Amino acid sequence: MSSSSILDAVADSLSDVLKGHYAEKKRVERERRIRTWPISTRRYEVTVKEATFHVMKEAASKASANFALPYSVRQLYYQVRPLIQAYTTKELDYAYFTPPLVTEYEEINGPLQGLIYEPRGHLIEPHRDIEVALGTVDVAGYEIPDYEYDKILYIEKEGFNQIFNAVKLGQRYDMALMTAKGFATRAAKLLLSHASRRDIIVLVAHDADISGYEIARTLENETRTTRGMHIDVIDLGLSVGESLDMGLEIEDVVIRKTPSSALLGRLTPEEKEFLIGTRYNYKARQGKRVELNAMTTGQLITWLEGRLKDFGLQTKVLPPEDVVKEELEGVIASKLDEDIEKAIKEAIEDLLGSTMDELGQEVKEKIKTPEIEDDYYDRLREFLSDCPPEYWRDWVEEKAIELKKSHIETKKEMVAEFLLERLGITRD
Repeated sequence: MSSSSILDAVADSLSDVLKGHYAEKKRVERERRIRTWPISTRRYEVTVKEATFHVMKEAASKASANFALPYSVRQLYYQVRPLIQAYTTKELDYAYFTPPLVTEYEEINGPLQGLIYEPRGHLIEPHRDIEVALGTVDVAGYEIPDYEYDKILYIEKEGFNQIFNAVKLGQRYDMALMTAKGFATRAAKLLLSHASRRDIIVLVAHDADISGYEIARTLENETRTTRGMHIDVIDLGLSVGESLDMGLEIEDVVIRKTPSSALLGRLTPEEKEFLIGTRYNYKARQGKRVELNAMTTGQLITWLEGRLKDFGLQTKVLPPEDVVKEELEGVIASKLDEDIEKAIKEAIEDLLGSTMDELGQEVKEKIKTPEIEDDYYDRLREFLSDCPPEYWRDWVEEKAIELKKSHIETKKEMVAEFLLERLGITRD
């Protein structure tokens, strides 16, 4: 074998050895980098949604002092935003965070402990002039009154209350009005669930479009964030058929998201053709819609009253006879008490020759006001030193009651003598 052949063979063998060694070295280095790379420099960057879901519980714990205090959705957002930067370089937008991401997270993992949802909409009682904001705290503190209303109309947008008030719609049919901005929040559904368990009829009015139909469908459906809630819903419309029959203005709308299979299963072929329409491009379809606002005020009221009539709901609350009797007796007794007090007051004024206000002023001048202790200010300073939840006026109120009570006890005899003197009576 020539010297060049020997050298070539040695070179080939050495190359194989070095190539294997180099490959093994690169493999070890690659594995080491994978083990030690910070998440933020991974080759695959997780989505904003994945990152948000991953840090949500940690962020909630931070926002709530380890779940010891309540916290708002916006507070949660500001804790989530910096935490996801360890997983993605993308920014989290608040409009994407809530309701979409928070709602989906809670549907999958259950409600976040202590999370407060800000009010979106109101419930307005028909007779007591009471308005309840549809936030979690407000709804939790609201107790549905007995025999006040037997229907709730859920309408997907605000701005109709003054119209309904003008014709006393809620008052005439004992119907509370629930206005909202689109889909029902968890707080709204919680209130409606309580109402449904008390046999209060829940009605829904909505636009004739995909969102409107979905609002009606999802209002009665239990979700993972509303487990145990059951709402019986009557869908008043507005339906596609009614919109066409009334000749209301039709708008074109681009549909970028495929409607749920549950909704598609409910739609008639005519509704599908109207609402979903034809292919607009490879990402969207061209559908149609009709808003409730397309009706004039007169049309809206006529339509609503007609729908109430269709379902036999042009009715008033009529409590059981024993409830009415008890209420009647209670009101009679209360009114009688007022008249008795008035009669006694008038008789005393006749006997004493002065009005009660005049007598009160005379007594006040006789008994004077109680003396205030010299150290009252030091006591107030001491009271405030520990930063109690009460403020200085609360202390003044309590102190005044205390002084007044002890003072009047010592002056009762003087008041009695004054009245006897005015009546010309002397004690034996």
